Amino acid sequence: MSQPRIEGYYGFSDEKTILVNILKRKLRPSYSSILDVGAGNGVLSQILYERTNDLHLCEINPFYEKSLRESLPKAQIEIKDVNNLNLKSYEMVFFSQGLYYHSTQHWRGIVSRLMDSLTPGGELVLILNKNEGDWWDAIRSVWEVRPEQLAFSYLPSDQFISIISNDCKAIDIETFIYNLNFSNTEERDHYLRKSCIPLLHQNVETEKLIANYIDTLGSRLNFQYFSEVITLRK
Repeated sequence: MSQPRIEGYYGFSDEKTILVNILKRKLRPSYSSILDVGAGNGVLSQILYERTNDLHLCEINPFYEKSLRESLPKAQIEIKDVNNLNLKSYEMVFFSQGLYYHSTQHWRGIVSRLMDSLTPGGELVLILNKNEGDWWDAIRSVWEVRPEQLAFSYLPSDQFISIISNDCKAIDIETFIYNLNFSNTEERDHYLRKSCIPLLHQNVETEKLIANYIDTLGSRLNFQYFSEVITLRK
């Protein structure tokens, strides 16, 4: 089973390290129950695991199943799409960077369904990217020019909040900055071509877009990206 594309990104990004510290600071010491949607490699799930005796993990990629079961033995783990998940009631739902794997037209419905699973006073905590930072300034040339070619769906956090504003209330939004650091331009360019910009179809036009955008980077090896921790409550 091949390694997911996102794992290449984690080799250069300190996003998870920064998020671990944010979650340790923001989350309460304990919760009656937590749902973690898109658990991935379980780094952030571990923070949740330490705060509840009832952790429910949802992860669509079977690549992670073995490691999740080994590192989080008491958690209930289901390898399936969140849309097919039989939801229970949760005091907190955590969903980090996972909406991008669903069509944007379904984002509102997914969030609404997760909000409905919350107990009174419960919270949905989302991690979404902002259209800010020098990394975004670089990759937008591809993401915005040919969005239909991307193998994922993208909305910046402010647009998402506007869409769901009538359904629930954002009670807290915290912006954080993380870094992508490369050792050399060859490493950077290989990552950009293979992992950063997943395309449905490679063709001459998309290759030219990527090549042009790499040219704009020059010799830069360090980039910043902005994301937000968004806490929602009904």
